[in-house]
Amino acid sequence: MRTSAFNNRETVWDTDNMSGLQKRVSILLGLDGFKTRSIASAFVDAGVELLTKERFEERHGAAAEGELASDQAGIRQRFLEVPLTGAPAETAGEETGQLFNDIVYLKHKAVSGPALRLGIHLDRYRISRPISNDSFQAIFRPQDDEDWRILGVYGSEAAAVASVNALRRFLIRLNVASEGFHIIEHILLRPVSRQDHQGVSVPADFYSFKISVLFPDWTARFQTPGFRRLTEETIQSNCPAHIFPEFHWLGLDRMQEFEGRYKSWLDLKNDDPADLEKSDGASKKLIDFLMEIGAENPGPKGDQP
Repeated sequence: MRTSAFNNRETVWDTDNMSGLQKRVSILLGLDGFKTRSIASAFVDAGVELLTKERFEERHGAAAEGELASDQAGIRQRFLEVPLTGAPAETAGEETGQLFNDIVYLKHKAVSGPALRLGIHLDRYRISRPISNDSFQAIFRPQDDEDWRILGVYGSEAAAVASVNALRRFLIRLNVASEGFHIIEHILLRPVSRQDHQGVSVPADFYSFKISVLFPDWTARFQTPGFRRLTEETIQSNCPAHIFPEFHWLGLDRMQEFEGRYKSWLDLKNDDPADLEKSDGASKKLIDFLMEIGAENPGPKGDQP
């Protein structure tokens, strides 16, 4: 199973046409689904943007009215002992669109990287009482160095807890949906219409017995050093002995760039009859990309970026 390759003469994108190694590693790592698919599109599908902490603050404003919980210094004194023990099963009819309408923190349809990764943990949430009335606030603190943010103000504890559970479920789904990886065999990038690719200096050992493995760097598990080591070791131990894997951990923008080039190349490889000139051009763009990200992180392959 682990030595079987994908069939590049059949449709690949959004299908289970992937290598045996990729299927086996996906099973061992507990990744959801076994398709060659866009990892970066998880956010488009969910209708939300993933932003850096800085860009998220710019979008929201440093102190958007009604968003920051009041009296940050004394807020701990108003925490309620409400049992946030875990998100129950998703309720029937729960929709992402309604979530954006109900939760202040998602009003701009964006989530920060820290919130995506840490918002899956219950200890980031509290139920509080505002100073001036009898309502209940669901509040959220993405990182220890950030202020508490209001998710919403509710008429009951149960409604506030439901808001916490809805946001946490949403962030868990986003993490799961954007876990995955791509494997590309270097030997498949060789030109077929000419002897060499024009305009790129390819190292002599680039094609032989090498694969590039590209991961997203933004999810909760994939940002954990221990899980990264486990992931790389799992691939190394399941890879045929003569194959050398090179690991790359990409941010969202870089992953989107790679997937655009990769899908174009796959589509051209699948053309019948294939346009060899265009296929070679797509191969060159992938080589350019792999060499560029290799130069950005020139340390030993498998080290943490």
